[in-house]
Amino acid sequence: MSKLRPNRKSGLGQYVKHGILGKQKVYRNTEFERVPELTDEEKNRLLNEKLKPYTYDPRKHKVVRAAGPKDLAPTPTPTPTPTPTGYTEADAYLTAVVDAGGTGITPTISAATRTFYNSLMVDGLWDKLISFYPFMGGTAASHKFNGKNPVDTDAGYRLTYYGGLTHDSDGLTPNGSNGYADTHVLPLDYIDVNNGSLGTYIQTTATTKSYPCEIGTTYYNQQMLLRSKNNANLLGSLYAGWNNPGTSPLLDGMIVISRTSGDAADTGYYQQGSLTYTNAPNTSPITGMVYPVFIGAANLRGAGGNDYSDRTQSFTFVGLGLTSSEVSNLSSAVNTLQVALSRNTY
Repeated sequence: MSKLRPNRKSGLGQYVKHGILGKQKVYRNTEFERVPELTDEEKNRLLNEKLKPYTYDPRKHKVVRAAGPKDLAPTPTPTPTPTPTGYTEADAYLTAVVDAGGTGITPTISAATRTFYNSLMVDGLWDKLISFYPFMGGTAASHKFNGKNPVDTDAGYRLTYYGGLTHDSDGLTPNGSNGYADTHVLPLDYIDVNNGSLGTYIQTTATTKSYPCEIGTTYYNQQMLLRSKNNANLLGSLYAGWNNPGTSPLLDGMIVISRTSGDAADTGYYQQGSLTYTNAPNTSPITGMVYPVFIGAANLRGAGGNDYSDRTQSFTFVGLGLTSSEVSNLSSAVNTLQVALSRNTY
């Protein structure tokens, strides 16, 4: 489209102001004539004629430097939240259970397992447990793992099964006639006459056996056993003949025998975390404790099982000597885990 340009040939005294780049020219105007649109080249030429050349004057112009690393406030590095103690070990055990085909490991169960492992660490129990078996996952393959070192080797104290055993969500149940599990734990590698413990969490006191042994090993009169007389009284032995703790009735749940010194007061039988009975301990050497501990029966001098049990076990351990407070803490932590697994008895 063309623009209107003033006709300078007009002689009339009318004027129109026409602005170009901020300047004004005065034209005498009576009529307009059509002129072609300016090209881009012409527009640029006119623009350059009107603009003054730029000259840098350091007295008038301040150079602003772009902000660099030295000008910026340092970005704080987030401090990573440390993993609570015991969580890594719990995750290793849970992974072994799941990889072996174990089921029922929900987020709630995983959290409860982590809490249990954390309790073992915080309460100073971890280093005192030689091996422990949480019996999670509901299968033979998942029940075999030692919770402290969940590798599938004898050296890692995984269980090896013999005879008839049943595995389900409540734990491990021997058949009472030929079923047991070998822990591969040799007591003499860890304990001495004044230092040792055994424990298990039983689902019921009911039994068809006369003297069922839940866990133990023997060498003639050197015995490390946790057992009962029928379903009436808790029996046990740490390195001497078994003892009957009076008339104290056998309870379900966590039962423990522990010894921490040569004093009678330090050889105790515990049920559900409470001391039931103390007994004068044996002081003879225990050189015969060279046969592995069995679960569900007593190891009879390396010749196989004896005094088979038919009770369901939901947690079992072999350990160093535990004080009364340590037994209480362990029993509480184990029972809390059983609550999460919906198989607690108290």
